[in-house]
Amino acid sequence: MDSKEFEEYKKWVENIESKYADYAFKSIEIEFLDGTSFENCYSNIFNSNDEFDKDRNRYRTPLQVERDRIIHSSLFQRLAHKTQLFTSEKTSLTENRLTHTLKVSQVARSIARGLQLNEDLVEVIALGHDIGHPPFAHIGEIALQEWIGKKIGKKKRESAKYLFPEESPKPAVKVVDIKSELRNDAESYFTFGNDPDEKLFMHGRQGFRLLCYKRKIDRREFLRFSKVVMYGIWRHSAKNFETDGSFEYVKKIQLSGNEKEIRLTGKENLTLEAQVIRYADDISWIISDLEEAIYNGILKAEYVREIFENTVNNSTLGDKLKGTLDSKRINVSELYNIFISDIIKNSSEELKVNKRKAKIKFSDDIATLIEELRKVIQEKLHNAYYVARGSLVNKARIDALCEWYFQNSKEFIEDMENMKKDPQFPIQIPLIKEKGEYLNDNEIYKDLIKGNEVCRVATIADFVGCLTDEEIYKLSETMPIHESL
Repeated sequence: MDSKEFEEYKKWVENIESKYADYAFKSIEIEFLDGTSFENCYSNIFNSNDEFDKDRNRYRTPLQVERDRIIHSSLFQRLAHKTQLFTSEKTSLTENRLTHTLKVSQVARSIARGLQLNEDLVEVIALGHDIGHPPFAHIGEIALQEWIGKKIGKKKRESAKYLFPEESPKPAVKVVDIKSELRNDAESYFTFGNDPDEKLFMHGRQGFRLLCYKRKIDRREFLRFSKVVMYGIWRHSAKNFETDGSFEYVKKIQLSGNEKEIRLTGKENLTLEAQVIRYADDISWIISDLEEAIYNGILKAEYVREIFENTVNNSTLGDKLKGTLDSKRINVSELYNIFISDIIKNSSEELKVNKRKAKIKFSDDIATLIEELRKVIQEKLHNAYYVARGSLVNKARIDALCEWYFQNSKEFIEDMENMKKDPQFPIQIPLIKEKGEYLNDNEIYKDLIKGNEVCRVATIADFVGCLTDEEIYKLSETMPIHESL
């Protein structure tokens, strides 16, 4: 029987979220990763005798609890030490993963408020969306993708495109692939779900793994991550609109001695709020990249003005866009305002008609402009000489460090143990077996040393992916081969 305290809490949550539209996601609809409902979870809390647990939930919605668990994690704090764009050059204006994340949160909340969506849900997804990002901007992700691919013998690998590919440093150590009979096991560990474009390392999926598949899983903690939040974090890229309808992830794991099935699908778990994050992410990184490019002299403001003029058909909108630029800089707040206002205006009517089946969207002009800016940033900024060169050097640095660890298990274990002395390092690397979890470090270390190569590749990828830019530099310096980098 539900307690009076639970009923009071439920009414409090409903009152807090009553300002949202009927098509917005509501906390009482929450289903946690193991299938537990809002009713099950919170009736247990408020029917218990645990006064501390009651108090820590009484004045926060379930989504606010998830938000707080993310922002107080070492994973979140470490985002401040992972670069967004410039990976080697010291510039006066440098975006990092934390500043980017905070901007995405602000943009998403602004859009959600304009559309009367659940602001707590967009905030928690935004704050967690890059939690799984490795060091050195997107080149870190590509480096891990390619290194894992080399180890498990994948023939097709994603390669970065640069103006100067011939200057890419060669790996500093000889590559040793894992045994052919282990490749299928390795590939099943590194790829989740049924996305046809799934890669061996994806920062969205890695965020899901880091938050949910930690060793020594605490049952209560695990239950407090909801499917809508985790789906939003895992699949926060706008390109996932193409596969949401068919996407499905199902995995059985041992949790507190019982087998639980984790199931996420696009049809059931993609919310309007998660759609907002996809656009907020694009808005934030595009504007920040343009700002850094103009500020550092890589792009001229006049060149960007010409893009605005040649891409947008609506003359009034075009004039507003051109007005955000002068000869030397970009008016960031005005550009944010234009993009945010556009998506609110062009989604409002569809939401009223189609409710939760609606698709959040830009106007045709802004959608075309966003795509054009994406191409320009890739060609003119990411491939600029010192941006591309720095990325290539750091890509080789990650590759060499991973390969060194693969060939030197004892040194790898020693580095992991040393990193655990740092209170800001996420100690519980989320390594899971195909059938269950590693229960303690000794069990993992035994596998690493005795030659379980799948375990070794997986642990190295998880460990290196958690490192900051500076930690990669320091650990590389301890390698006997670092002079070649």
